[in-house]
Amino acid sequence: MSVCGSCSCVVAAALCLILGVLSGFCSVSVSLSGKWSLRNANGSVSVSAEVPGCVHSALQRRGDIQDPYFRFNDVFYRWIAFDNWTYTATFTDSNQLRTKQEVLLVFDGVDTVASIWLNCVLVGKTDNMFRRYDFPVRDLLKDGVNVLKVSLVSPLLYASERRKAHSAYRVPPECPPDVQKGECHVNFIRKEQSSFSWDWGPSFPSMGLWKDVHLEAFDVLQLVQLSAVPLYGTSHLHRQSPICFWVQKVWNI
Repeated sequence: MSVCGSCSCVVAAALCLILGVLSGFCSVSVSLSGKWSLRNANGSVSVSAEVPGCVHSALQRRGDIQDPYFRFNDVFYRWIAFDNWTYTATFTDSNQLRTKQEVLLVFDGVDTVASIWLNCVLVGKTDNMFRRYDFPVRDLLKDGVNVLKVSLVSPLLYASERRKAHSAYRVPPECPPDVQKGECHVNFIRKEQSSFSWDWGPSFPSMGLWKDVHLEAFDVLQLVQLSAVPLYGTSHLHRQSPICFWVQKVWNI
């Protein structure tokens, strides 16, 4: 990420926009959202799942669980968050993808701790619900059917293990009040804090692919994000709008 200010902002912004337009014409994007399969750790539960979505929504859609918000269902369905779950999708590679210099597997939102596998090769891991992840996969794509798996770890067990590993000092609060019937150690995982319970809502420590998944292929570079943040000084002479831009670049050219 680069930051530019003063008069050069206009020039940099114009260049960014031009590059963005060019990369839009030259890039290829393939959506992997839609129908996936979902299973728990021992295979006793196996359902179809929609992406974007989560484990709870997939189980409710098939009728394995009822409305989680009804009466004490939040307590009855605690077992879901204590299990590990795996999303699986298959897709056919397009020759157009591999003609590009870079192919990225992009996850706009993963909830939360996961290992990503493409054709039985580990391509990366996630541990933050709030950020975008991308992994280079050009050399892993093959002719015919490709298999993509996202193995999600129980957020409750992960947070508990992180708490045990942190022995230097106590990080309060350890657990929510008993009346909330919530889960402990939410402050040891980068996840929606209210999912472990809050004073206004039940405990549903969700897991899933809560935003889109797609492949992005491009040459040379790709404009990912462009934003402007106005800054105000004591006079108009000090006013400026730095332009921030985020560019993916292929280095081996």
